[in-house]
Amino acid sequence: MTYVTAAKSTCCFIFESDLADRLSGSGPLALSKADFLERVRRSNQACQQGEFGLAVRLYSEALTADPQNCILYSNRSAAYLRLGQYSTALDDAIKARLINPKCWLIFIGIST
Repeated sequence: MTYVTAAKSTCCFIFESDLADRLSGSGPLALSKADFLERVRRSNQACQQGEFGLAVRLYSEALTADPQNCILYSNRSAAYLRLGQYSTALDDAIKARLINPKCWLIFIGIST
């Protein structure tokens, strides 16, 4: 995964990935790489515009296609946090941490 930039909003991290093999026909929601990246782009944009409910839905769709993506869990966690859904935000932060213990995007204070 290549990290391009971090956006102004807490939950919006834009990234590119070479997920074509995993996303075209292999997951429960088969997405092309372009469709996957479009969902991520739209979810990041929703965060930036304060539309956190929409961001959660779009991150969830992307996670259906790539359920081992710690960045998406971290981003969705931040969106849940902004919605005041603290328990759900913590659940996603923990999932991100379990997938990748070194994921630097996990912003909720989970001690190492």
